[in-house]
Amino acid sequence: MRATSMVWPAALCVVLMTTGAEAGDWPQWGRTDGRNMVSDERSLPDLRPPEGEDTTRLTTGDSPYVKWKVRVGATTWGNPTAAAGRVFVGTAGNGGELKCVDAATGALRWEFVSPPRTFPTPLRPENWERYSSWDFLAMTHAQTRWGICSSATVDGDRAYLLNQRGEVVCLDLGGLADGNQGPFTDEAKYKAGETGTAAALGPGDADIVWVYDLWTELTIRPADTFSNAGVVHGDVLYISTCNGIERWPHWHGKPAPIPNPDAPNLIALDKRTGRLLATDAETIGRRMLHGQWSSPSLGEVGGKTLVFYGGGDGVCYAFEALTEVPETPVKLEKVWSYDCNPPEYKGIGPDNYSLGDKDVLRQAPGDLDAVARDHAKHVDATGRLLSMSEIIGTPVFHRGRVYVGIGRDPRHGPARGALHCIDATKTGDITQTGRIWTDQEIDRTLSTASVSDGLVYMADVAGTLHCLDADTGTRYWTHATGQETWGSTLVADGKVYLVTKRSFVVLAAGKEKKLLATVRMGGECSPIAAGGTLYVVLRGTLFALK
Repeated sequence: MRATSMVWPAALCVVLMTTGAEAGDWPQWGRTDGRNMVSDERSLPDLRPPEGEDTTRLTTGDSPYVKWKVRVGATTWGNPTAAAGRVFVGTAGNGGELKCVDAATGALRWEFVSPPRTFPTPLRPENWERYSSWDFLAMTHAQTRWGICSSATVDGDRAYLLNQRGEVVCLDLGGLADGNQGPFTDEAKYKAGETGTAAALGPGDADIVWVYDLWTELTIRPADTFSNAGVVHGDVLYISTCNGIERWPHWHGKPAPIPNPDAPNLIALDKRTGRLLATDAETIGRRMLHGQWSSPSLGEVGGKTLVFYGGGDGVCYAFEALTEVPETPVKLEKVWSYDCNPPEYKGIGPDNYSLGDKDVLRQAPGDLDAVARDHAKHVDATGRLLSMSEIIGTPVFHRGRVYVGIGRDPRHGPARGALHCIDATKTGDITQTGRIWTDQEIDRTLSTASVSDGLVYMADVAGTLHCLDADTGTRYWTHATGQETWGSTLVADGKVYLVTKRSFVVLAAGKEKKLLATVRMGGECSPIAAGGTLYVVLRGTLFALK
């Protein structure tokens, strides 16, 4: 294969494992290419409450922990990243927004406005049998109420982001304050939206370098929304397309149509131009359960860089990363696959995926008792549902192993999940040969693991934090918050930080459980640490904690 340019040598890529950002930064989801939710930062707050009080308050003006705080949006699902003296967070507002604020003060440097776009109008649910690939529901409220749910990936002087419009955008880190870098120069019309007049621009606006549209270029049709965090290797950006199914028929006990089952699931773009370089060749779309929101990760295995991807079919994949930038798009070579759904979970598969869903149990037509009886056939001795799940959290690469859990959108109800430790050095179908250990006591999880000092920490949707031995899977302790949890753990400075829907908890890292603090403010994002500061989004406010 001829190449227009070479990907940087592997040795240099190791040096730049944090995507070219300064030491102490958190430039992408998971900080490093392996996506391990661990930081080397020190002197981070434990958030212990004042003497005589049982909780820590961050909203008071005299809180000793608050360096600054800034309101970002009532709905904020885009996990923050921090690099080059800036903090980036995706939120709702004007459709969707990515805010870039000063890491020292919280002052807004610039914002990227991602206006709603016109998608095909869905048919009414009772006409489910008429659905086709062009009658797909890209929810309007997903574009406006949810906003940008993705994390920005910072590499050099660029930030890469998947917005709620289905576009991968490359942004200049300096915004328009340092001029329009091009080749994209239509920021004014973009900011105004499809029906508005061109809006005035200023130094506080984003500078768009290029845009790659998944909706038009690859006919991607997501379930609910587009949400993913890319990872950069050399000149290549790897990102999931978020291809999915239509959810409405599920609510009425019907098989869900897949608008584009053969669309690519993982793609590679030229980070400089946005040109499509490669796609996977897997038929995940014909097996997937709902959607694909798992972000890719990278790791060096046997002298090769592998891209790890959690599929919407519940299978974890490893592909060989490109070693050169091709002139025309190629297929990514699969190295191995690992089925993360244990056999006993497969009684409820894609055809009856919604059995047990809150929405189905509330809205299902006909005999609800029959639904309940069917549901009862698929529970374990403790009453927990045994059902297939997809991979939503990110596969974590650490010392030749991949740690990954399975789960679903919380609206699909509670059920047993699974956390796997996989030998990444194997090839082929490694569901048996690559299993180091599997834990099935964990519930469904949306979270990404933290692996530190021989321990792995993982939260589940039910709000239980699990601490296990990274080598054997032996459980050391659990901490039940009793609160729905969407975020992931952060392990840093001898502490484990976790945000639930209703609180922010801090525990001591280690084999002995010790609760340090509880802040009675919650959210959906995961905390990060950079530059000696803890950044966390709670109730739509971004806090910098010292």
